[in-house]
Amino acid sequence: MNHDETVRLCRTIAGIAPAQAFDEHTPALWQGILVDVRLADALEAVKQLARRQSFVAPADIIAEVKTLRARRLDGVDRIRHLADTPEEWRELIRRVADGEVDVPAAIEGPQDARLVAALPGVFRRPPRAITRTTETQEASR
Repeated sequence: MNHDETVRLCRTIAGIAPAQAFDEHTPALWQGILVDVRLADALEAVKQLARRQSFVAPADIIAEVKTLRARRLDGVDRIRHLADTPEEWRELIRRVADGEVDVPAAIEGPQDARLVAALPGVFRRPPRAITRTTETQEASR
C-alpha cells in the first residue's frame, strides 16, 4: 500500500470509528506496517472488522486480510488444470487470492469467455468449456 492508499484507509477507519484516534503521522506509520497489503483487501478487512469491534489496528487488518485471502484460495487446487505452466499457475493463484477470479465459478466451468477475459495472458488457448459454449452460441444464431 502506498501513502495515498494508506491515507484513504485511515480516513475510512476514522469515518467508521470516529472515536479511534488518528493524527497526521498515522498514515505514514501504518504504511510501514501495511506495505504488503493491497488497499482493496484492507478495505474489505476493515468492513469485516468494523462489524465485530470498535477499534481497528494494523495487526487486525493484516490478520483479517490473511483470512480473506485464504478463504478465496479455498479449493484453488481444483482449477489447476486451467494453467499449463508453473508461471500460469502462479498467476492464476495470485488472481484468485486478489479476488479477480472466483474459484467456485471456475470449478463449475465458465458459461462464456469471462474467465479468459479475467486472466489475460494466462491462457494460450481457451478451455474446452469456453470453446464449446462459444460454438453452441454461434450455432444458435
